[in-house]
Amino acid sequence: MRKITWQRPIWFTFLLVFLTGCSLPFGASQITQTPTLTLLPTATVHPPTPSPVSEPAAVPLPASPTSPPASTPTPFETLLPTPPLLVEALTPLPAELESISLENAESVSALAAWQEETVTDLAWAPDSQTLAVAYYAGVSLYDAHTRAQLRTLDTLEGVISLAYSPRNDFLATGNRFGSEEEGYAGSVDLWRVSEWTPLGVFYQDTRAVSKVAFSPQGSAFAAAFTSQTYLENTVVVWDTTTWGITRTLITGTVLDIAFSPDARLVAATPDRYAVRIWQLRDAKLLHRLFTSFSGSVNSLAFSPNGATLATGHYDGIIQIWDVSKGQVIQKFPAEGVVESLAFSPDGTILASGQSYTDNAVLLWEAGTGQLLRTLEGHEHAVDILAFSPDGSMLASGSYDGSLRLWGVRP
Repeated sequence: MRKITWQRPIWFTFLLVFLTGCSLPFGASQITQTPTLTLLPTATVHPPTPSPVSEPAAVPLPASPTSPPASTPTPFETLLPTPPLLVEALTPLPAELESISLENAESVSALAAWQEETVTDLAWAPDSQTLAVAYYAGVSLYDAHTRAQLRTLDTLEGVISLAYSPRNDFLATGNRFGSEEEGYAGSVDLWRVSEWTPLGVFYQDTRAVSKVAFSPQGSAFAAAFTSQTYLENTVVVWDTTTWGITRTLITGTVLDIAFSPDARLVAATPDRYAVRIWQLRDAKLLHRLFTSFSGSVNSLAFSPNGATLATGHYDGIIQIWDVSKGQVIQKFPAEGVVESLAFSPDGTILASGQSYTDNAVLLWEAGTGQLLRTLEGHEHAVDILAFSPDGSMLASGSYDGSLRLWGVRP
């Protein structure tokens, strides 16, 4: 939820848009059948190694080419930041933590922090016990309650995105390799979770991968491929029963994708300051959700019930869209560039990750847009957010390598 340097600084969306040139007509969808799953073993598993723990170094905030949004009456002034009461390295968190909800959102605080290499993505295992952390050289798997590093997975290079299958049978990684001068290529690697067997390269392409995702039921898998040529930007969708390609969507510039909870729809962004929503059954384009020139879309997330789609924007605005109508039903300012979004499993809380004016995690009441809590501690943009499936913890990550877990203390 990606860029020329394959980090997520706020200028990358504008650079990709510039490289694509003027808008071109929307291309027709294609359907391709692939009968078998072909895997080339290329990756290895390393035994557990100690995970270094240190506080992240301060990183200068980037200058913003646009002014922050005008202030509006919101409860920002009345909310207090969370104290940094972190547990010591490898100190276990309570085995059972209360799920984060509207009733206890004001009590959410930092639980633990540790340092990795440059973090590019996060993914929770379905049982909420293991957190996978992607960085350029591979993937680290952590016990979420102790932060002990369980193992590392080496991929070809340049892991940009990763995703657990909902049945916890596969972990997929999206990779990029090459250079700006020579051009980029990409691949998708698969791992069998039960024994962490590397299945190797599942799919390889001359374009870089920007995102991989499983549908919530695990019946479909998608990968976004990005190119400087507008019509070569696509989202490829596989049926995970046969591992045959069922859809290829020509998307225009694509950095982030999301499945609806029922797997009927897929949304992609940024496409020239817009979000496109497709119906997967027949590859029909249902909506093109336009934003302002200064409001390019950095992140998106479907609500757990699929009725709404949240989008986070460069100009500091969060918008909530009615998916059936393709219309904005809520809009509220986050007082900073919105880099990441995540809904709590029950859909009542929307978390946003910030940059520019601050590097906080904000918790919002999803139904009203009321700010519930400001979580401070990151010293760089909060590029990645992920609630654990049981709702007890919120993980956040920055490209400076800092990782934090948030929750309600017993």
